[in-house]
Amino acid sequence: MGEHACKWDKTIGGLQQSVKNLEGWQRTQNGNISRVEAKIDKLIFWAMTAAVVFGAGLVANIALMLLGKGGS
Repeated sequence: MGEHACKWDKTIGGLQQSVKNLEGWQRTQNGNISRVEAKIDKLIFWAMTAAVVFGAGLVANIALMLLGKGGS
């Protein structure tokens, strides 16, 4: 018997390389998604902080207005 030569060797090799490339791309995308999620979390934190501070200031202003000691 002679050497076995598969007619699909080149195709299989190309597909293996394509899968490796896609796995690398996927790792990169997952890292990017994690960074975007972290940025969104920070934005939400600051938006909520601003809302709480604004709300507290509004409540204080209304309380002072009702007590007749300030306001605009």
